[in-house]
Amino acid sequence: MDPSDYLKLWHDHLQIGDSMDSVFKRYELRLTSEFVAGCDVNSLDSNHANNSPSGGSSSVNPYHFNPGLFSSPDPTTPGFSSVTNQYAFFAENRLSVTEQLSLISGIRQDQPTVERTDFRNSANSYTRDYSSTSWRAGAVFTPNKGLAFYGRYSTAADPVGGRTTATQGNAAVEVASGKQEEDGSK
Repeated sequence: MDPSDYLKLWHDHLQIGDSMDSVFKRYELRLTSEFVAGCDVNSLDSNHANNSPSGGSSSVNPYHFNPGLFSSPDPTTPGFSSVTNQYAFFAENRLSVTEQLSLISGIRQDQPTVERTDFRNSANSYTRDYSSTSWRAGAVFTPNKGLAFYGRYSTAADPVGGRTTATQGNAAVEVASGKQEEDGSK
């Protein structure tokens, strides 16, 4: 066996954040409404280093295996760092129409900002806001204590390539959106 291209990757992440929410219950006209509202705040510091373009090669005898050492002629150097600051607001409600039927709805507004610094080519550095709103609506029917039927429709949004590692090319693409429909029983 002749392995080649010794690629070394280093990732260093520091994430700090918090989440807060409040729950409100209301009884009106024989209906129970449970409302939750809150916010998320976080900051993610990410650093990436590698030895790309990687080289090196060796030969390993599969019958008399000796793991050897990682050996690359290419130095491992910082590639990029990114700082992602995000805050979000959310709310959801569960309305108990009867003891067996509940209607559920929710909405979330995300406000992440990414600042990426490319150490190898400063032209690839960027700052981008990824604002998005997602929502969901559904129903749960519980005919008895051990059985529940449910249905839900929801939307979502996410940057192409992820927030912390997106390249400048991916950052230029609009946020990808998704829709999901789910039905089932438990």
